[in-house]
Amino acid sequence: MSVSFNKEQNSAQKKCPINERFVFNFRILSYSFRKLEISVEGLDRTIDYNSEYFFWFVENLIYFLSKNKYALRWDYEKITLFNLENLQLAENLDDFKSKFKLITTFDLEHN
Repeated sequence: MSVSFNKEQNSAQKKCPINERFVFNFRILSYSFRKLEISVEGLDRTIDYNSEYFFWFVENLIYFLSKNKYALRWDYEKITLFNLENLQLAENLDDFKSKFKLITTFDLEHN
């Protein structure tokens, strides 16, 4: 079974800060049964990279998906992220990517 993605919903997606000091911006590229491809569009504000950054990112991603009426977090099989360089992490990007294996409720991958 496949669920088609409605492009009109994509243009109306909301930005979703999980608190007032930061916000990550995402755009859904494709969505089919339990698999998503998502572009990371960047940040509204600069956030210093630290040990919590990755977890804030994942919380913000899940919040974004739930606010835009996608399935609950345990219903995903795989989420593939594109354009991580838009986070402007420079030398911290490899460390950020290494944390993807910490997510166990679904496969989180990067391109």
